[in-house]
Amino acid sequence: MGSDGNPDGERMREAIRAALTHHAPNALVVDLCDFEYRFGNWIGPVPFQASRSLGPGRVCVLTTGETAAALATLWEVNKLAQIIPLVSELGEALAYLSRSGGGAR
Repeated sequence: MGSDGNPDGERMREAIRAALTHHAPNALVVDLCDFEYRFGNWIGPVPFQASRSLGPGRVCVLTTGETAAALATLWEVNKLAQIIPLVSELGEALAYLSRSGGGAR
């Protein structure tokens, strides 16, 4: 609870930073399917780091179950879905990125 997730958030930010630096992707799916999230604002900045680097429509978050439900509340309250959508299937993520210009060049 509370700040307990801060170390996870820092590790995620570092992993995204490394992926962007070393692989120069056109788009990014942040896969949280095996991650347990319940509460806290620390997770919001994680995908925004990638969105700032890659541009609009090039990042989405893949998540399911209780984590998806908890994130949906955070996303709704902060109106994040217009910027970085939450999706429940990889195919949905790839379709979004393809439609919004984040697909392969």
